[in-house]
Amino acid sequence: MSENMQFILMLGILIFIFGAYFAALAIAGWYDKKEREKRGELPMFDERQRLARLRAGNHALYALIVFLILWTALDQLGYDWLGDSWSMLLCALLLAWGIWAADCIRNDGFISWKHKGMSNAYAFSVLAILIKLFNTFHSSGIIKTLLPFIFWCADALLLIVVIVYKRRKDKQVEKECDDL
Repeated sequence: MSENMQFILMLGILIFIFGAYFAALAIAGWYDKKEREKRGELPMFDERQRLARLRAGNHALYALIVFLILWTALDQLGYDWLGDSWSMLLCALLLAWGIWAADCIRNDGFISWKHKGMSNAYAFSVLAILIKLFNTFHSSGIIKTLLPFIFWCADALLLIVVIVYKRRKDKQVEKECDDL
């Protein structure tokens, strides 16, 4: 079997595995939603949170489009420090997730209203999983550049700044409410 055929076969298997995994998650979520509707429970996210999540998704999409255009232009100019397509994929993932998460945290749409206190821990847990993914790709030689690590550091810094800003804003609102 040729090397290209092995690559295509492996890529097909990976797509099948991830497709089956996400399809199972979607079906389980749909059944869970139907059961909650039967019991009369409140939805996981209210309308304000859903709108915040949709706006955050739009902002992440816009940033991703600009990133891909910029990456393509710099690649066509011949910059070698950009790395390969795996680096681009991981950088794009980190950029889109970081912008989405930061925007959702800033607008109280990151996590459901029941679990609001866990949003910061959850955001950093996902960030820890993403750095583990980078370390795996970098140590195996798939990614030769440190550009995804720079994007990860930018994500961590962005999340820290947004969390500190959000806490200060919440404390200011509480102080104003106490003064009334």
